[in-house]
Amino acid sequence: MGVREIFQRHLEERRSDVHAFEKVPSDVTGGEAMSQSAIVSEFQFAVIREIILALEGIDFSSLDCKCPKMIASDEWHFLCAPHADKPRDCCAIDYMKHTIDSTSSLLLTTRENNPSKNYYSILRRLYRIYGHLYFHHFEVFQREKVNSQKFYNFLKEWGLFKQDMMIIPESVFGNTAASSLIHHSNSSSISEGTIVDLTTIAMQLSE
Repeated sequence: MGVREIFQRHLEERRSDVHAFEKVPSDVTGGEAMSQSAIVSEFQFAVIREIILALEGIDFSSLDCKCPKMIASDEWHFLCAPHADKPRDCCAIDYMKHTIDSTSSLLLTTRENNPSKNYYSILRRLYRIYGHLYFHHFEVFQREKVNSQKFYNFLKEWGLFKQDMMIIPESVFGNTAASSLIHHSNSSSISEGTIVDLTTIAMQLSE
C-alpha cells in the first residue's frame, strides 16, 4: 500500500476525530525515495480530498434554503466566482454547488494551470459554505459540526486561517486545535502557512 492510500485509509478511519487533519501520522514514511515535503504533500492532498468529499456529502437538494444571495449573517455577502464573465450573485444553494464543483474541477486541472496561486481563495469559498449553514441553517451545521471543526483545525494548525475567513465565531469551535505544530517537526524546510506542491496535488486528484 502506497503512502497516498495509507493516508486516505487513516483519514477515513478517523472521520469522527476533529483532530484528524492536524498532523501527518508519525509512523508513516515514504522510504528513501520520498522526501519529508513529498510526504506532507501527500497528506495535504488526502485532507483536501476529505474536505471536498464531506461537502459533496451534504444533501443540498433537501436543504430548505430560499436565500436569494450567498450571505452569512447580515454582515457577509459573497459573489459567486465560478462564472465565465465575472463574479456575480447566485442564490445560496447555487453558490454552494458552484463552489464545490469548481473547486473539484480546479484541482483536477493540469500542472500548467498552477492551482496553488488560487489556494487561499479556494479555502475561503469552501469555508463560506459552513458559514452560511451556521448562520442560516443551524440544524444542518450541527450535523456537519465535526467536518467544519476538522476544516477549521486544519486551517489553524497549518497557519492558513486568515482574517477574511473569520465568518463563524472562533468560540464555536473552542480551543481544540493542538498548540504544537508537530507536523513541522521533521522538516525545517516546511514553513507555517505552506501547502506543499499543490500542482502535484492537483494531478493526483484526477487519479
